[in-house]
Amino acid sequence: MYDLAIRGGGPAGYVAAENAGAKGLKTILFEKRELGGVCLNEGCIPTKTMLYSANM
Repeated sequence: MYDLAIRGGGPAGYVAAENAGAKGLKTILFEKRELGGVCLNEGCIPTKTMLYSANM
């Protein structure tokens, strides 16, 4: 039995799971692919890195 179930390991999900675990809640996190979600792994952050590198 879990105290908290989190759907999605994006920027909000994995931080919520970490904070809940730190507070002693038994937590489970469900993610279809890699932790970090689309923004971290495929979208916003990689795009900004490539644009910055291209401008250099």
